[in-house]
Amino acid sequence: MPCVVATLSANGSILVVNELTFDDPDETRGRVPVTSNFRVFGRYIDLNEGLRVNGTDKYYANPIWSVVKKR
Repeated sequence: MPCVVATLSANGSILVVNELTFDDPDETRGRVPVTSNFRVFGRYIDLNEGLRVNGTDKYYANPIWSVVKKR
């Protein structure tokens, strides 16, 4: 099962990031998550976005809320 670290909303306006902290930094051994930090960001809209020549980059810089779960 893949570890989902980030997901985007269907319309592309919300980004959810899950940052895990583990008890052992060695990835070759079994590890247990110690904390899980869910952060939700809103899409950053540039005032000059319609004037871009090329590129479809999107930026998420507006933090909406954050939840930290500790073991």
